[in-house]
Amino acid sequence: MRILWVKANKLLPPQSGGDIRSYQIARSLASRHALTFLSYYDGIVDPEYESALRKEFPGAVCICTGKVLDGTARRGLDYLRMLTREAPYAVSRFASKAVRTQIASWYASQAFDLAVCDFLDAAVNFPDELAIPTVLFQHNVESEIWRRHLHNSSVGIQQLAYGIEFLKMQRYEAQAIRRFQHVIAVSNNDKEILSKWGDPSRISVIATGVDLTQFS
Repeated sequence: MRILWVKANKLLPPQSGGDIRSYQIARSLASRHALTFLSYYDGIVDPEYESALRKEFPGAVCICTGKVLDGTARRGLDYLRMLTREAPYAVSRFASKAVRTQIASWYASQAFDLAVCDFLDAAVNFPDELAIPTVLFQHNVESEIWRRHLHNSSVGIQQLAYGIEFLKMQRYEAQAIRRFQHVIAVSNNDKEILSKWGDPSRISVIATGVDLTQFS
């Protein structure tokens, strides 16, 4: 099977829970299928990272967006620039014309049998019409995280911003659950929450675990 795996941000070295989970599952799939890993990231071109990724996943495609958002002031200005967009900032900031163009080209040519959208932030670059069966890999329920941010926020501008982002994220996440042909959750509790927005039969659970071969 020809599989496309799309992930925002660098995968290597896999240190966070989400990166470790993605790395292990993608590596397992690549051992049995023809998997193309698309990794796009901000900042400047990183040849060492791209070389390391291609060693792990031969044929991997890397796109450096060139976007620089270091510093609170620059991030704040970027947030204000995208405030009127429908998608929450946690998603819209990962939008990339180059990535959208590449994915659209693959979909138009039916280059793959299956595509994996790794986490909600990458969904912003997928076509509206998913001509290839596409799986959304939900590492958590993002709107619930923003609900907690709102609940624990200070009054004033911070609370206003969290309120806006929570409502946007809840709406966007619900639309994504209905949009993608299948959804992967990491726990039964997450599946229960996501099932409020979509058909439970289209939501599967891959529980988070450890690589037992490391302890054999």
